[in-house]
Formats: sequence, structure tokens, C-alpha cells
Amino acid sequence: VGPRAEKERVNCPPNNIILMLAGAGLLWMGWSGFNGGAPFAANTLSALAILNTHICTATSLLTWLLLDSFFFGKASILGAIQGMITGLVCITPGA
Repeated sequence: VGPRAEKERVNCPPNNIILMLAGAGLLWMGWSGFNGGAPFAANTLSALAILNTHICTATSLLTWLLLDSFFFGKASILGAIQGMITGLVCITPGA
């Protein structure tokens, strides 16, 4: 335990952006089923949970992209996926 080595602090972009996007899409789709299936019935409550999941995730993704543009001068796929995951995590207790 201690400070990380200097070589471990370098920026490491992902190796395959297409697989990262596919995984993010599968995660979003699965998370919708997870939140929508929480009431154990196909009713209005589960439909609202799915709707809220999509709205929160899309809003978080767009907010993250705007902040990327503001702070770094350009939006990135990494930022979009980070915003998407943040939105999914934040809406789960509310859904």
C-alpha cells in the first residue's frame, strides 16, 4: 500500500471503442430490465421505472458531454459512457 508508481499514472485509453460502445449499450438495455422488473409485474409502475431510467440516463449522458465540451474543448465517447453509467447508477434507487 502506498502511492502509485509514475508509470501507472499515464492516460490509458481503451483498446477497442466499438466493443466499449457495444458493452455500454448492453448495459443500458439490461439495466432497463433490472429497474423495470423490480415491481415483479408488468404494470404502470414498471413502465414508469423504465421511462425514468431512460430519461435520467440520457440526461446524465448529455450533461457529461456538455461538461466535457466546456472543460476539455471537445466531447468524447469515454465521457458519454461515463455519463451513461453515472445516470444508471443514480436512478436505480429512485426507480
